Amino acid sequence: MENTFIEKSEPASEDILAEAIKVKVENPTVSASSLLDFFNQLQAQPSPDLCNDKIKDEEEEEEDFITFEKDRQKKENHNKVERRRRYNINDRIKDLGTLLPQQNEQFYNIIKNVRQNKGSILKATVEYVKILKMEQLKKKK
Repeated sequence: MENTFIEKSEPASEDILAEAIKVKVENPTVSASSLLDFFNQLQAQPSPDLCNDKIKDEEEEEEDFITFEKDRQKKENHNKVERRRRYNINDRIKDLGTLLPQQNEQFYNIIKNVRQNKGSILKATVEYVKILKMEQLKKKK
């Protein structure tokens, strides 16, 4: 069933607009007494597409949330692994620092001006190991 509706209203600008617009009403349940009522009634009718869109949006939001949670968990696990690795490296560097010669030991002069930071400890340890290897070679000859 097809109805044609033309609205006449008081103001001149609305008269021009109402005469220019012909609204085809395909839904016979819509009965409008004015153009404004007609559009309000159309907006009030639930659209099956909108209901499906809401369901789809909720499903997408749930999928996005699950994806976000998985990514967050991966990042947290990676951060824990990295933190353990850094602690392990730092502990081994401290251990190397304790193995360097002390003040009353031989070869102390090599490391006497070494600061207690990671780079300095590693550098002094490399120098100390080189000297120990040379000493060992000398003893074998």
